[in-house]
Amino acid sequence: MELFPKKATRLKHDILYTIYTNPFITQQEIANRTHSSKNMQAHCISAVIPNEANRSRVKLFTRLGYIKVPPVDQSTTLLPNYLKQVIRAWRHDPGAFDQEIADYLNISKKTLHGFNTLTYSHFGYKHIEGIAPQFARLYFFWYMSWFDKPRLDLEARIAYRKLYGQVRT
Repeated sequence: MELFPKKATRLKHDILYTIYTNPFITQQEIANRTHSSKNMQAHCISAVIPNEANRSRVKLFTRLGYIKVPPVDQSTTLLPNYLKQVIRAWRHDPGAFDQEIADYLNISKKTLHGFNTLTYSHFGYKHIEGIAPQFARLYFFWYMSWFDKPRLDLEARIAYRKLYGQVRT
């Protein structure tokens, strides 16, 4: 799977480059940096993962191979079973929406939010003030080293340079 699809325009490549090198950037910040509309992000992600209804960054980075949730039993022996289920669901589909995970686990979305918070807390992760809620799981994956942000950044810069001969800052 390519970081920058050949069929995509330069603007789409610029937006994808911005997402790859700044995974926690808001849609408005992307629009400001690339002089595009806020809605362009979804079009760009769908150029990379065209058959996905869910166009979240977690889904994108997972499909590109930058997010890998390890098996539950490796580092979670002291984790309660109900929290292991959440991590197993993340392992199955790291980019799944909370409602999908709640349905899969046969619990309410509110209960799942509580489980997510307990999982973060169990591993010592504290939510950073000012971080948009949609990035909580992505930040947690980065905190746990399940999201290889440095490799994504490096590979995006190399691929972009090959296409355009320079890297925009």
